[in-house]
Amino acid sequence: MLINSPELIEEISEFYHFLYKKGLNISDAIREYKKRDNISDEVRHCIEFIEKSERGVYTMTEKNKH
Repeated sequence: MLINSPELIEEISEFYHFLYKKGLNISDAIREYKKRDNISDEVRHCIEFIEKSERGVYTMTEKNKH
């Protein structure tokens, strides 16, 4: 997939949706997303980064909005 291709942008948008908009916790969202075929290298890199994170990733909630 080409960098900045419409397909890649759409996949990154869908991955973001899985992480932050589906109402799942991060590990469940990643587990569900990984069931897909043909995950791009860019999204796979994001998944690996999140999975290797020792402190987790920041998520915006109603409680911590400014």
